[in-house]
Amino acid sequence: MMLQQFQKRFPGCLYLTSQREIDTFPTLVFFAGFALLSGFCIIRVNIPIQLYLQTHAEPSYLGCVIGVLESLAMGITPFGFIVFGLLSEWMPVASLYTICMICLLTITLFAMYRIRHDIIVEKAAVSAQAESA
Repeated sequence: MMLQQFQKRFPGCLYLTSQREIDTFPTLVFFAGFALLSGFCIIRVNIPIQLYLQTHAEPSYLGCVIGVLESLAMGITPFGFIVFGLLSEWMPVASLYTICMICLLTITLFAMYRIRHDIIVEKAAVSAQAESA
């Protein structure tokens, strides 16, 4: 009786019935793979951004610049929770999560391409300057 009330109140939640567990396992594996992939990609972007800031910011402003960047990153998290919560009222959470992960991976891959391109251009400029000296 209590399980049925819980299922009516929270239809999207994972509850422990044998058929429901079998249906959700591939979905959980799929989303776990997406989460791992996005985590690896985000690290691939964050490290070059931090390196760029540390090498191009003036040393006297370095603490302020990194502090502002980290504050913005932490401050935008509650905004993301609010937007995700509002959107989850209008569409299935699985679809919303999939759309968000695809967008995140696309943005991350684009950022990785831009960072790699900027590093190659900067290396070419340094090499040209070293050869002319």
